[in-house]
Amino acid sequence: MKRLFILFLMVLFLFSLTSKDKKVKRNDLDYYHQKIGVGFSLPEEWNIYTKKNEAPAIFKNFFPDNKKSDESPLFLGMTKNQQFLIRCLVEKIEMDLPSYFKLLNSMIASEGGEVNQAAYYPDAEAVEFQYKITVGNLQLGYKEFLIKNENYFIRLSFWTLDTIFKDLLKQISQIEKSIYVSKPAKNAKRLRWKQPLLNLETLTKSNFDFIKEQSADHQPSLHKFNQDDQCVFYKVQGEKNTVYLLGSIHLGHPDFYPLPDKIEQAFSKSPNIAFEVNLSSLENQLKVQNLANNKKVILPKNKTLEDVLPQDLYDELQNKLNEMKFDIAVYENFQPWFVSIILNAIQVMSLGYVYEYGVDNYFLKKSADKKIYELETFEDQIKIFSEDLNEMEYLQYTLKSFEHNKKKLETLIKSWKKGDIDQLAKMVFTPSHNEDKGKHDKVLDLLYNQRNKKMASKIKEFLKSDQDYFVVIGAGHLIGEESILYFLENEGFQAVRQ
Repeated sequence: MKRLFILFLMVLFLFSLTSKDKKVKRNDLDYYHQKIGVGFSLPEEWNIYTKKNEAPAIFKNFFPDNKKSDESPLFLGMTKNQQFLIRCLVEKIEMDLPSYFKLLNSMIASEGGEVNQAAYYPDAEAVEFQYKITVGNLQLGYKEFLIKNENYFIRLSFWTLDTIFKDLLKQISQIEKSIYVSKPAKNAKRLRWKQPLLNLETLTKSNFDFIKEQSADHQPSLHKFNQDDQCVFYKVQGEKNTVYLLGSIHLGHPDFYPLPDKIEQAFSKSPNIAFEVNLSSLENQLKVQNLANNKKVILPKNKTLEDVLPQDLYDELQNKLNEMKFDIAVYENFQPWFVSIILNAIQVMSLGYVYEYGVDNYFLKKSADKKIYELETFEDQIKIFSEDLNEMEYLQYTLKSFEHNKKKLETLIKSWKKGDIDQLAKMVFTPSHNEDKGKHDKVLDLLYNQRNKKMASKIKEFLKSDQDYFVVIGAGHLIGEESILYFLENEGFQAVRQ
């Protein structure tokens, strides 16, 4: 009897999973459109925007000036950490679903994209597909759902940098359960919601024969470490403890990990860890989220980049953004130094490197059981760029070195993995052929030398402890004539390569 009772519960449970009908009240939904018959209840980490005047700058161009335009999205959104984006569009076309998808596939191909996976679910009147496309210098990964509801096609798009696309897919698996459709009705109380994408794996699936499935397995990554890679990794011995110094890069690739055993083991046995800044602290997270209101980041009201930059520098910036297919209007309200930071980040991300897989963030996520220290403060780092540096000169420096930096980045990362200190120093500290050496040296002195002395004094305090420390710091701070190692050695400490 007990076994039969359990079997009955299992059957009942499975029926409840596969049933499409669900009693949902409009108050249960974060967003719904009764005339089209679509509703969403997204996880709380997503922010949704339905009006142009409420949307952040990066979304404003997606909303047409004419509110009644057929091209206007129902909504746009992104996760609170701004890594993943979402858009919902609706079109009314007299066409069956497979034909409409083939049309979309042709449009994506015409823009240089390639659909690599697609499946059709006739019972749900839905298609799911994935593709990659290059926008500006960035390679993006997209996953879309196309749902036919009466005479409407609901197109739900998710996208992010291709490097972290797998992480987006994990998010989407939760959102599939949050999408509802209903037969359109004039009265919202008459809407009867269904979940077309619930448990797609249980539905009849057919692949499109014109789509070639591409395997996720590809040739071994050039980013993977070998155990004999030396890296930029040192050990400094105190009287009663050991301090490990790991030179990191702040934006990385998922294939970097795990790092060589000697590094992972040193991290595991150190009860304390230090970063330049601890971006996981609640205090610093709030500061990052509030950057859009920070006067050191945002220009005063009624001021734009065009107002504050010399005309020739503004034209050079606009040309560079146009070349990358980015609209300067998105950046008009930022301070010049912050635009320089954005340009550098775009350049690195265009090669597939992102903060999520930076070495700092990798260890930060694994440090829940460790005491975390900071070598600098959030305000220190903002001050370097907003006050200490001449931001006009820094923007000029960024633009002049832009093409040179892009060409040397892959070489720099290879040198970092191998721990080729001489090559790293040459690449970081030697100006390119078209740079002004005086301005180049001034920027590097502020970015490295002056900070190195202050951070070395913090590390000196760690060496007085009876506990081990694992310090993760940008590799540039451990190379060059006035590196952190130089200042520690002046205090009588010896740094030994590992």
